[in-house]
Amino acid sequence: MIQTEQFIKYMKMCENAGLYAGDEGKIVHESPEGGLETVGYGHKLNVLEKQTQQIYGWNIAELTREQCDYILALDIESRANSLAQIVPAWDKRSQREKEMLVEFQFNLGNVEKKFPKFYNAVLARDLSTQRAEYKRHYKDPKGNKKELTRRNRLFYARYLSPLAIKGWSE
Repeated sequence: MIQTEQFIKYMKMCENAGLYAGDEGKIVHESPEGGLETVGYGHKLNVLEKQTQQIYGWNIAELTREQCDYILALDIESRANSLAQIVPAWDKRSQREKEMLVEFQFNLGNVEKKFPKFYNAVLARDLSTQRAEYKRHYKDPKGNKKELTRRNRLFYARYLSPLAIKGWSE
């Protein structure tokens, strides 16, 4: 998958707009859904990283914005590689389709199982079902369901709005 400058900027805006805007105090932050912290641009810590305080060999307490950029690139590549193993004709998919699936895989962990209707709609190039099934929610630590309103709005604007569809087809 080609990581375009536009896709990287989009992911940064979705994952950590504060850090993207220059607030280095936003490198490590609590996850609204609970669990371990999130670092940089959407890198959810795993147990080993929490214990060692390292991500890809970097000390979490000393991370720079540039290292966060690199972590994002590695995480995106990892999600794209996992999708390449399961998505039929991955190499023949459009950049738009790849980005949508990678973005969901990045955010959810397993788009095929967690959002099967959306996943199948992307594979089938069924725009109306994509528009009906793209909205994401999370449960806060108290179990309350909350919509990821900002993320859903950004996703729609980039991939599903009439203007976006026109731009992707040109």
